[in-house]
Amino acid sequence: LMKIIPNECRGTGEEKEMPEEKKKFRFPLKKLWIAVVGLIAVICLLSCFTVIPAGHVGVRITMGRVEDQVLTEGMNFKLPFVSQIVKMSVQRQSTDLPETQGELSGRETVNLSMTMTYELDPNMAPEVYRKAGAYYENTLMPTNEIFDVVKGVVAGYSIDEFAARRSEIMTRAREMLTEHFSGRGITITSLSLSNYGFDPELEAAIARMN
Repeated sequence: LMKIIPNECRGTGEEKEMPEEKKKFRFPLKKLWIAVVGLIAVICLLSCFTVIPAGHVGVRITMGRVEDQVLTEGMNFKLPFVSQIVKMSVQRQSTDLPETQGELSGRETVNLSMTMTYELDPNMAPEVYRKAGAYYENTLMPTNEIFDVVKGVVAGYSIDEFAARRSEIMTRAREMLTEHFSGRGITITSLSLSNYGFDPELEAAIARMN
């Protein structure tokens, strides 16, 4: 017996096309993976290089170990995700020192206000970073040591010599400071006396003499 097959169930011999709506939402997985891989490759490539700006040097730290090589200005290579580059300024820095008191050879007290400039020795940047980090000033160049050197120089001059030879005294103090800090990778480039004054009673006595 023949079974009657409804017309809608009979094959037409032609494949039905996918509706246009489904075609529009087909996700291009292959292109997506290519884009992701390309993006990762670009990130890795960019991570292989770092730029050291003018007036700075770079210290490379690989897996926590500070390397001895100093990175100079321009583009430098580094291991991505493994190496860290710390940029340290080798430009001249200026600081106003707090007021201090020195004693002259005649035991007179003099108040000193000074301005100092200094710079980091580029070749010693890795060693400086090992000892004190990127912000090394307070550790390697403490104010009390600066004052001790300056006071030692000032103590060799009388009050009259101090008044007449201030520039010479500051130059001598700068030379002593440079020698004192040279082993720490710091060069004192200038030391100037911005203001000074004597004990009020002594100043009054000087004024009466004049």
